[in-house]
Amino acid sequence: MGNKFKALMDFMLGQPNGPASLGADGKLKQMPSAADVGAETNRNLLYNWYFPDPIDQRGGYVVPPDTPYYSDTELTAQAGIVSVYTKATKVNGTYGTITVSDNTCYVDWTKAVRGYAGIGYAVDRWKISSGAATYLLVEAYGVTIGNDAATGEGYVQYVLEPDYSKPLVGKTVTMSALVNGKLTKATGTVPNSTNWNIAYMMLGSGIDAFLAYNGSYLIIQIIMQPNKKITISGFKLELGSTQTFARQSADGSWVLNDPPPDKALELAKCQRYFRKIRASNILNSGYHTAAKELTFTYHSVLRAMRATPKLNIHYIPGATDTTNGIVITKGDTAQHWPSYITSATLSLVAKNDDVLIKAALPDEVAAPESKDYTILNGSGTYITADAEV
Repeated sequence: MGNKFKALMDFMLGQPNGPASLGADGKLKQMPSAADVGAETNRNLLYNWYFPDPIDQRGGYVVPPDTPYYSDTELTAQAGIVSVYTKATKVNGTYGTITVSDNTCYVDWTKAVRGYAGIGYAVDRWKISSGAATYLLVEAYGVTIGNDAATGEGYVQYVLEPDYSKPLVGKTVTMSALVNGKLTKATGTVPNSTNWNIAYMMLGSGIDAFLAYNGSYLIIQIIMQPNKKITISGFKLELGSTQTFARQSADGSWVLNDPPPDKALELAKCQRYFRKIRASNILNSGYHTAAKELTFTYHSVLRAMRATPKLNIHYIPGATDTTNGIVITKGDTAQHWPSYITSATLSLVAKNDDVLIKAALPDEVAAPESKDYTILNGSGTYITADAEV
């Protein structure tokens, strides 16, 4: 299934593109097609390259520097002020949580903005790979990446898996980006051995992008010096020595030869690596085994993923009447075990294309019964399937 999906994606990505433009005001505008003006475009080898409207399955939030945080949910006992962009988790419309020195603290949720801070994947396929004060913000005209550290570099990277990287060995490629409304580009040839500087381009003062190859993976590495930031509207990696990403119009603004990608198709491509599985309320009926274990099967949610994913349940403590946002009910009764069914007693298994959720039952449950069981999730509960490179 994975190879067929990959072939389909490759075919669909190779279809003709029309354009959009980035005006001097930073807003995107529709323009005549590339063919109309004699331009030819190459396929973009990157997924999720269009940053005014990126695929963002993780839906991250941060609070900016100088945001007060509190030790109580009423937000009356101020405990300090954050000095850098800090990851935040929503509890409700009033407050969210942050972690300060391994302690849970509370922040005014109206201060939170879309974005990511700290090491880990951010918008799909793009990762903060180094730097405790590195951040990525999802904004109206693109993503803003920056490094708030007083010393030390911050890194953001995009990694192409070996199946996509190795066919490029020996070929000339060009990377280009629209940064703060201007185009920058660089060209190089992918070697058959490790090279951390195939191509280099300056994205802004103190911010550089390198194309690297480690023998298996082709990597776009953006390195930011302390207290630097830029806004990127789009990024392209293509075959050949000429960039076909954008052209400059008569008024000096840059015009994208490639249009914004189809959102549904781009999501499907990104879900090969990561998938956020939301269940509206009832996941599935389960069955009661002699081992006092319920198994719920969530069917066909892992189809066409790159590899067997790591599975996790995420929840908001206190978001429902349970400790972890999960309730298990028996038949037509209201029986449930919120104090027992916790993240520690739940296990997830990837089997073929399915997710199996197994829940150990409390000791007071009798021998197997014929009644069906259902598992429900709170509004803040979801499963992630992670097969990132």
